[in-house]
Amino acid sequence: MDVRGCIAILLLAFLVTGAAEAAEQELQIGLYGDVSAVDALWTEHVYLHGGITVDTGSRLVLEMPVTYVRQEDGHAVLDTGLLLKYDPFDNGFWLGATLFQGVTLLGEDRPDDWYIYMQEFSCGYTHPVGGSWYVEPSLALRDLTGVFHDSLSSVSEYAAGYSRLRFCLNFGWRGVGLTLPLD
Repeated sequence: MDVRGCIAILLLAFLVTGAAEAAEQELQIGLYGDVSAVDALWTEHVYLHGGITVDTGSRLVLEMPVTYVRQEDGHAVLDTGLLLKYDPFDNGFWLGATLFQGVTLLGEDRPDDWYIYMQEFSCGYTHPVGGSWYVEPSLALRDLTGVFHDSLSSVSEYAAGYSRLRFCLNFGWRGVGLTLPLD
């Protein structure tokens, strides 16, 4: 089975589990930001990362991450996507894969091929720190399968701060509950 087949199965599992869970529980909608992006203070680029989470209360979480990288020369990258995270043991440790990920090259001298597709796999641990707050160390690996090798090379050459491997330390909040009526 290829990567697309695995992603399709994970998406189907999320939809089925999410619908069943939503009938019994509320969805938790939250925000997070990557505090490890502080490394931009001593590097030659700005790196901002954050996003929105939708937690069904089951072992699956859907995230919409946004990453912005800007070099001193004016080259910038905007990376957006849809990440599905799965907690197989229901203990906070999770595995994730992007269902869709697009990278937009920004700047006056961007190449003609300025919109690029990418894929990312990640793993991490979500640790609650009180109430609806949490800390989440994670490791993201872009283009694990090598399918998007040319895309990753193009983006990395355009903005050197966009690398294949990235450590994140997300600080997040799951404070808004939403109950969906399925009747």
